[in-house]
Amino acid sequence: GDKAVHHTPVQGGSGAKYKVVSLGGSHACGIGMDDRVTCWGSNSHGQLGVNGIAESLAPVPVTTAQTFTAIAAGATHTCAIASDGSAHCWGNNFDGQLGNGFVGSGWQPRPVAGGLRFVSTEAKREFTCALGTDARLYWWGDNDNGQRGDATTADRHAPVGVAGQT
Repeated sequence: GDKAVHHTPVQGGSGAKYKVVSLGGSHACGIGMDDRVTCWGSNSHGQLGVNGIAESLAPVPVTTAQTFTAIAAGATHTCAIASDGSAHCWGNNFDGQLGNGFVGSGWQPRPVAGGLRFVSTEAKREFTCALGTDARLYWWGDNDNGQRGDATTADRHAPVGVAGQT
């Protein structure tokens, strides 16, 4: 027969409980039971979502009033899906992986350009992918190795649909 699956919240070192945790290159972030994000580890590019610290060994709240449903920590950036489906990213943006239409890192969570709505996201070294509410896959950031699948190597600074979708 089918076995029941039990989901137990992850327990943080400070006693905080998490619904979701994502591990990046040198930092980690989690969505707490209150749908707020905290992050810990290196803040070399602002990937913790707070200003004025180089790193934190304990979870610190990301500087935003937003609540979130999904999160992805990349090498030195973080993206999360807000409760309204909008994507917000912060940290390293050298290749456009924050998706805000610009290049330049920032510690403060900013909305991803285009007004799209998403259900999940995945952050990698220097690019981000997200599944839209329209069931299409979107991508932004580094494309040096042709990650987008469009036969180009041009970086994208805002979400574009992955090539080959109908």
